Amino acid sequence: EMLRSLVGSEMCIRDRNRTLAALKQTFPRMRLGDLVHTAGRLRAGLPVVVKQREVQDTGALTLTLEDGPMLPLQAEPHPAFEHAWFGLKALLYPIVPFAYDCLEGPALEEDVALLEADLGRALPAELKSLLSLHDGQRAAGPLLWELAPICERLMTWQWLNRSGHPLEWWNPDWFPVFSNGSGDYLVLDLSQPEPPLIEYRHDEEERIVVAPSLSSWIAQLHEELCTGQLFASTVDGRFSGLTRVVPTEPRMQVIRFDYS
Repeated sequence: EMLRSLVGSEMCIRDRNRTLAALKQTFPRMRLGDLVHTAGRLRAGLPVVVKQREVQDTGALTLTLEDGPMLPLQAEPHPAFEHAWFGLKALLYPIVPFAYDCLEGPALEEDVALLEADLGRALPAELKSLLSLHDGQRAAGPLLWELAPICERLMTWQWLNRSGHPLEWWNPDWFPVFSNGSGDYLVLDLSQPEPPLIEYRHDEEERIVVAPSLSSWIAQLHEELCTGQLFASTVDGRFSGLTRVVPTEPRMQVIRFDYS
């Protein structure tokens, strides 16, 4: 409760730094990764357990984040999603294993239950299949967009619902799953029995259906990699994400820089 009072119930996405600052001031020895994770869970209304422990070799006190007895999500297999996901992984992992090594572990059962209660509906089966594998990422992952953790998705959804946008701009039935880090999202339309994946850009009125489902979008990425429309980018020898090949005008020279 003391932690929750630090951040307040009305804080939203743009106050992330303020939340981190308050936590850092109260728990100066907490690791940065735990601070970020704790702040996100608190602001999304998700449970947090913080435990103080003593480091044996130095005697110093540190604070570490623990998720208590909460269990990882167990979801029914979704054949189309699993075929698409593991097909893409079979293609990319031998080339850029870091793209998968940076993915976080599965979501927690309690987090998903709280998310569904907030949404007022069950999550689509294919999204649960994804969450049973990974909930967020630490760096560039295997998809064109970033997989945001549940706490960030829930905060984004709450914030957009409070923003007062007209329905043609933002619809409460849309749930953000992926982000590009610039205020744009790929959302699932939860009002549909088979939710399509829609591109929401905060500074554009047009809303594009990028794929009829999450599974088909991942399968589409696989096909584009095989046909050369996408390629894995590296900077200084490290994977930096997938990049789409942009068609060029006639006689326009394309300059490619080699960072390896």
